[in-house]
Amino acid sequence: MKSLHALFAALTLGMLGGAADAAKAATGSNLVVIATAGDTQVKAGALISPGQEIDVAEGTSLVLLARSGQLLQMKGPCRCRAPGEPPAPAPQAEDNGAPKPKAVSRGFTVKSDLWTVALPNLQALSRAPEGGLSGQTRGGVKPSGRDQPNLWYMAVDSSGDRCVRRGAVTLWRRKAVAAALVDLRSTAVRQTGLTWPAGEKTMDLPDHYVVDGSPLMLSIDSEPRKLTVHVLPETIDESEWGEILIWMAARNCRRQAQFLVDGLNDGSLFPDHDSRPGLSEL
Repeated sequence: MKSLHALFAALTLGMLGGAADAAKAATGSNLVVIATAGDTQVKAGALISPGQEIDVAEGTSLVLLARSGQLLQMKGPCRCRAPGEPPAPAPQAEDNGAPKPKAVSRGFTVKSDLWTVALPNLQALSRAPEGGLSGQTRGGVKPSGRDQPNLWYMAVDSSGDRCVRRGAVTLWRRKAVAAALVDLRSTAVRQTGLTWPAGEKTMDLPDHYVVDGSPLMLSIDSEPRKLTVHVLPETIDESEWGEILIWMAARNCRRQAQFLVDGLNDGSLFPDHDSRPGLSEL
């Protein structure tokens, strides 16, 4: 990721008012605030327009995600300017009042398509009452997902979407006091009678047990779980955290998206800043 050399920031756009508005905003917006620290003027979930400015107070900071997948962190005090150029002015009307014809050529990359789906999810997560992706806590309670020790673990305490890296899959449970009997079924395999040993919070599965986009049905001590598994595509490298976040949000892997953003925001994911790939700090 290229570092930014310009001072930087943002102007909040209005909240999205429905699926159509969300899609429209996604195709026209280049940045979204996914995390804040301190009493910031721009709040988590705000959309950012190219080339607009905002004052960032001392002791506050923002983490922004660009449509390109770039992650940006800005720390006050500064008057910051969002990267990119403002939208071109609307075409002038002809003498008869009709707008001048303008050729439009538009093609979506996979990244753009993901952004269109991911942006409303990122905004909703960022604005969540319990703190969501903002990195904040309410009443001393951690946002959901922070107790999960590894981004790529597949939590089995509830049903839902899970995003996994390519290769072997690791199941994770919060409580491991007792051994558990596990049955599983996917479109690729059916396995019964597996034992999850007492004291072990993780259990590895071969990668061929899961199929991208397909359900993995689990029974843990006769308690059913339905996990829809999404496998990181070959087009995204594991060091491209912004791309991973967009993909996770588009696939509704909420727990892991929270884990990733919080870790980037508070430094816990990469305590040594130099080892945090993809996070440009102003």
